[in-house]
Amino acid sequence: MKHRVPYFSEVIARGRVKFCRSIASHSGRGPLVPRFIYVLILSFAVVGCGHGELKPETQVLGNAPRALSLGSEQALRKLFEGNQRYVQDRLIHPDQSRSRVREVSNEQHPIAAILGCADSRVPPEIIFDQGIGDLFVVREAGNIIDDAVIASMEYAAVHLGVSLIFILGHERCGAIEAAVHNQYEGHIGTLVDAISPAIDLVQGKEGDPIDLVSRAHVDLVRTKLMNSRPVLRARLESKQLLIVSGYYDLDSGRVEILKQ
Repeated sequence: MKHRVPYFSEVIARGRVKFCRSIASHSGRGPLVPRFIYVLILSFAVVGCGHGELKPETQVLGNAPRALSLGSEQALRKLFEGNQRYVQDRLIHPDQSRSRVREVSNEQHPIAAILGCADSRVPPEIIFDQGIGDLFVVREAGNIIDDAVIASMEYAAVHLGVSLIFILGHERCGAIEAAVHNQYEGHIGTLVDAISPAIDLVQGKEGDPIDLVSRAHVDLVRTKLMNSRPVLRARLESKQLLIVSGYYDLDSGRVEILKQ
């Protein structure tokens, strides 16, 4: 049976020592995700051991002063703490007050940059339970990457000090379906052309073709961003930036970290 990378919120909710140990033991089997991500998952699981879920008072505070430079590990932690709250229907809607509007009116210091699909069912600020000024978001149907997207990510990294770029794919994507079934009209062909390499990549593989292509496409987008020179590649090599890809489950609301 194929090992599945666990949903972050699933790890936390189980909160059992036995499961904590299974995560720790798996972390040495292969480079599915950066090691610190396993440490991050394990830390949450340990906190939840014996309790089942985090108590409200241990969750992220809403309008805490924003650090000008949040590390990539801290940023990833905040995203998945928010997704845990979203899945458990315990949203705190941080940074959505009038005072927050005034706070960020002259400058912004987002914790992460999100490259997501334009699908109306996948709004990053909501599924990660973040607020105004917390996320720098670029959305295009099908998570398409082009020069404008790369430039936007460069701006986030260099001028806004973002240390984490999160590529958020999702299941049952309409743009992916159009590409797989080769049924489209008008300018949608531009999206199909950009997705086609992922279709070629999964030829002959077993499984749902839409899901396979969606995951492969997100991985290709991540690779392109990581190899983008000179700006993003240089920041990756100097450990100033982390680029991670994830996958959103439309039914559960969970975000899964994909193979890195």
